[in-house]
Amino acid sequence: LGYIKFQDSAGSTGASMGGRADNTWSGSSRPTHLLFYTTPSGSNSSSERMRIHSDGYVTTPSQPAFAARLNSNVDITSNTGNDLVFNLEEFDNHNDYDTSNGRFTAPIAGKYYFGVQLYAGFDGNGVRVMHSHFRVNGTSVAQTDMFGGASNHGGSMYHPNAVGHMIRNLNANDYVTFNLGGFSHTNGQAILYASTGNRFFGYLIG
Repeated sequence: LGYIKFQDSAGSTGASMGGRADNTWSGSSRPTHLLFYTTPSGSNSSSERMRIHSDGYVTTPSQPAFAARLNSNVDITSNTGNDLVFNLEEFDNHNDYDTSNGRFTAPIAGKYYFGVQLYAGFDGNGVRVMHSHFRVNGTSVAQTDMFGGASNHGGSMYHPNAVGHMIRNLNANDYVTFNLGGFSHTNGQAILYASTGNRFFGYLIG
């Protein structure tokens, strides 16, 4: 349908936008979408950054966003004070999450949302609280207490769930982790399962 190109004084294309017909043109139906391209630093070619679909949906394929989960059990009591490494990525739009150390590194300054869900198993007499928290560059910035008052009530394994959230201003190259923090547990086993119920996720919101 047509493109608008934005060029520098040398005539090189730096950015462009254009309309394109969907693959579903049929008869009198003429659905179209709008594309936006920019050229990153150090490159001579542009890439799609945003698309407005014919139905009005807006997608941003390079927008920082990730989700990861555990694919192996983690013993909580022997990992208190450690950053929890969610070692199986479900997706990572911009390759900003590192499955080797559990760090999400912000590619640009902005406001980011982070969430975590935990699915645990306890067979002790009770759990007072787990003082977990989100960290930025290794420093605690948002406490997220988990499992306060959980107990197996004299039965076998007890399986509580817990969630935590944070919205945070980050500078470019700041990194965020989720730390298990301190933990009070009476006897028995305390584990986080290799499960989709244990997940860490985040994305740029503004």
